[in-house]
Amino acid sequence: MGSNPEQQSATAEQRNTAREDALGPGISVFALLSDGSVVEGVVRDLSDGGAKIAGPTDGLTTGAEIDVIFVIQGDQKVRYRGVVRHVDSTGREYGVEFRSPPEQIDPEYQPQAQSPQPPINLIEKCPRCESVMELGYLVEHGHMSGRREVLTVPHWAPGRPAKNTVSMKGTPKPPRRMRVDTYRCSGCGYLESYAIRSAE
Repeated sequence: MGSNPEQQSATAEQRNTAREDALGPGISVFALLSDGSVVEGVVRDLSDGGAKIAGPTDGLTTGAEIDVIFVIQGDQKVRYRGVVRHVDSTGREYGVEFRSPPEQIDPEYQPQAQSPQPPINLIEKCPRCESVMELGYLVEHGHMSGRREVLTVPHWAPGRPAKNTVSMKGTPKPPRRMRVDTYRCSGCGYLESYAIRSAE
């Protein structure tokens, strides 16, 4: 025998109230940062408009937009979208302001940190002449000819290598190549390489 709409509404309201009561100090929380990293913490204080969270603040900056996931009693998860309002100077606490209503998410969901994309250029200027640095990679070819191993001088190519560049067959040819010349100090053995001359 089914319940009437009034009973269903009352039951839903009781569940929502219990869920809101469970949201409070001491529960676990995950902050998802825009670069894909995950920061785990514990709620220290909670209000309608935000929360104070105890935990590491690595990667958190004031004004950054983050997703905050509260873990309630181990089997319920609620997500808020928010903005970091302050980061404690001790690096152990931060505050977040909620920018969206709570959203119930899959209890099985587990935040997973994603590997951040490396910057296009780790070094923007040459440390010696301060000219612009161009990202590239070294190309080396080696093969067997009968019983002899044939090696070639490595070359520099611009950009990032394709995923199959290391394959033994079907290797794409870089659009531009430059021969790599390496100089060795006769005293200490220090090596320094330059790619100045075109391979073509």
